[in-house]
This record gives sequence, structure tokens and C-alpha cells, in this order.
Amino acid sequence: MANYKFIGGDGKEYGPYSAEQMRQFLSENRLVANSQVSADGGPFQPASTFPELGSSPAQPPMGGPTGQQTYQTMPGSPQPQYPGTTGQLKPDRGTLILVLGILSFIACGIFTAIPAWIMGHNDLKEIDAGRMNPAGRSNTNAGRICGMIGTILGGVLILGFGVLFGCAIIAEA
Repeated sequence: MANYKFIGGDGKEYGPYSAEQMRQFLSENRLVANSQVSADGGPFQPASTFPELGSSPAQPPMGGPTGQQTYQTMPGSPQPQYPGTTGQLKPDRGTLILVLGILSFIACGIFTAIPAWIMGHNDLKEIDAGRMNPAGRSNTNAGRICGMIGTILGGVLILGFGVLFGCAIIAEA
């Protein structure tokens, strides 16, 4: 009996799994016809090339030309799971992190920049570990970068006001 491995939507290798488990993943759309699968340590190729898995080439692919799966759900539908993990994926906070990062430029400075930087960093680690829905990765990364820039600009601004305040005190003395 063959052992199968595959590359998940997060780019990580999962397995080994039996043919029965692989068929179950295909029936649950955790794997699709163009998912990269390896049998008994062989080269990775689309799941549709393994007739014993029962994947149909006509199955609509998820993701882009790389064959990696994307995990986006409609509101109210259950969140997807990565094979090899337990439980559901945490919802992403990409929009919140992006808003915090943008607010750091507009009005709030370091009060929203630092949380955007920290939350973005932590969420990207969760996404990379396969515990958080990767659909919000781009917003999370953009918000994190805005938070980094906002923190640096806020620090420069605070330092500049400190120098001006110090000069004013010295000038009065």
C-alpha cells in the first residue's frame, strides 16, 4: 500500500497518508486535482495523475497556476482546515491590522503603529504555521509594514520635539 505526501496551500509538505485518507481530503476539497502529490517518495505531480486517488481532472482547481490551494470562504460557511492540523483555522485580522497601520499615518501615530506592527508579526507567524486563514495575508503584511513605518516616523517625531524642547530650555537659561 502506497504512502502519499502532498504540498498544502501553505507550501508545507504533509504526510504520509494512505490512499483512503487522500481520497477523503479530495472529497472535502482539502486537495484538488492540481494539488502536488508524491507517492512513496517519488516526484511531486498533480493529484489527477494518481487514478487510485479518484481525483478527476475535471475538478475545478483552487488557487493559481502554482497548484497551491487558496482558502477563502463565504460569510457564514465553515472555515477550511489544513490537512494534518486539528480544529479550524483562526479568522484573519488583516483588515484590522491594515486600518491600524494607516491610522498611524493619519492621526494616531505610535498608538496604532506599534499594535499594527506587533499584531501583524504575530498573525503572519500564525498564517505560516497553518493555524490562521491565509486569505488576509496581504492586508496583514501591508498593515505590519505601515505599522513599522509609523513607529519609525513617530520615534523620529518624538525625538525631534525632544531636541526642540531641550534647545528651548537651554535658550531660556
